[in-house]
Amino acid sequence: MRGTNTTRVGNIDKEGIVERISKVANELGVANDNITFIEKMITLSILFSMYDQSLSAIIRAIDEKAQDPSYFVATYFDTKDLDHSLWVYRLGKALSKVYSSF
Repeated sequence: MRGTNTTRVGNIDKEGIVERISKVANELGVANDNITFIEKMITLSILFSMYDQSLSAIIRAIDEKAQDPSYFVATYFDTKDLDHSLWVYRLGKALSKVYSSF
């Protein structure tokens, strides 16, 4: 049973999304071909867009460029720490927003 303070994103709660991100990240480690790896990266990108929904159409356009999960994957493979990897993902996303405003 989930707690009453679970943050909801549309019909999907963030806790559930983080669980799915963790599952896909672990599956990346055993991807034995390029197509499977690419499919998992696309899945991560979709999950990240659900995890950090945009506030406006302008931010959404910028976010399309910031949804690349490469930094998350590199950090996760290096540390196996999901929270730290999500922090790196969000930091990269924030930096891309700042950079795009110049």
